[in-house]
Amino acid sequence: MTPKTITITYNLFPPSSTSQPTAGPSAQPVASSSSFTFPIEPTSSSMTAQNAASTSGSATSQYYASASPALLQAQTTLNETLTYWKDAIGDAEKSKEDLGKVAHGKGRATMMSLAVNGEFKKAAEVGVKAVIGGGDESSDEEDEESE
Repeated sequence: MTPKTITITYNLFPPSSTSQPTAGPSAQPVASSSSFTFPIEPTSSSMTAQNAASTSGSATSQYYASASPALLQAQTTLNETLTYWKDAIGDAEKSKEDLGKVAHGKGRATMMSLAVNGEFKKAAEVGVKAVIGGGDESSDEEDEESE
């Protein structure tokens, strides 16, 4: 029987201006593409006091109990590796975004929320502050305009 494994492969295409990040104190460069393999221990050899109770369950639950340590190790390794790239690319991308000076209540999140709620048109006519404040001012002004 072939031993079971979890294999994770990634291949990143970072912007050409991004320098290759280094990993930890060893300063080893982090590869932009790699593959990791983590063996899934057979149920009988991965027996511990904690999962001894789970062995009385079905074959499926036994398999997942034995696969969990390998899956957690794979997740941890991939998260650590990709975090180096996220930090390297993210810092370079921050300098590209010019937010300018945005007035209170007129930021992207507010505008998107208003658009989703169907209040964007009202906010544009009356002013975002009035709509966020409860909408009392917007209804008064609309009544005056309609008369």
